[in-house]
Amino acid sequence: MNKNRVRLRCTYHGCELKQTGGIPYLAPYFDPLLQLLNIEVLDSSNHWKLFSKHALVHYGKQFARLGKLKRNDVIELTAQLRKDGSFVYPAHVRLLTNGPRREKIPESRTELIGYVMTQNGLYHLGGKYEYPHYVNQYENWLNKKDSTADQSKAESSSITPNQSYCHHHYGTHGNEKKGEK
Repeated sequence: MNKNRVRLRCTYHGCELKQTGGIPYLAPYFDPLLQLLNIEVLDSSNHWKLFSKHALVHYGKQFARLGKLKRNDVIELTAQLRKDGSFVYPAHVRLLTNGPRREKIPESRTELIGYVMTQNGLYHLGGKYEYPHYVNQYENWLNKKDSTADQSKAESSSITPNQSYCHHHYGTHGNEKKGEK
């Protein structure tokens, strides 16, 4: 492991958005963030030491690949520490909390922003989202994900128990002898 990188363990608390530019109230840019608590660093004697009580971290692909997180999930990762109590360049991100496999969430920035908006009810005014573009992108991603899952189920149910995927592609069945059809 690089000398500048350390192992961290932290607790997921939630997600939020930070406006980072654009035209306020018309077309703002957002940065999706994770709220992490009790960030601990693994020291040279293999003991966990509290580094920071709270951190906001960019909700990037490394974290999105964990799936839909729940409050109090424990996450471990490697990163570079900053003196201000933050960390950058997270890698080797993994979920330590046991439980059922987590529901997938989008990895693309626009869809992820829509996901965060729907999770927190952010920018929801009078039954409509103030910035529907992000929510629409997320809902389109959900529809694609659902239709892909339905298609996968249909394809897997069309294979008989004696067929393997490999043999299915070549037009033979798993229980046939060479040269027979």
